[in-house]
Amino acid sequence: MFRCPFCHGTEWTNVLDSLTLIIEGKTITINNIPAKQCESCGETFHDAKAGRYIDEEVARQLGKTIK
Repeated sequence: MFRCPFCHGTEWTNVLDSLTLIIEGKTITINNIPAKQCESCGETFHDAKAGRYIDEEVARQLGKTIK
């Protein structure tokens, strides 16, 4: 069972998260990122699949390819 590293909660809700990043002077917004949110403290966590999605979206919005 995964425990929240912030509050040690064990109950999670599936959510769709959004991130806004500034990379190379460009503001990038990524929506609909699958995530889990701790029901106790509200902290949001992304798994490896979501991390790949974020990387791909950043590259796409910057007009680059991922190797």
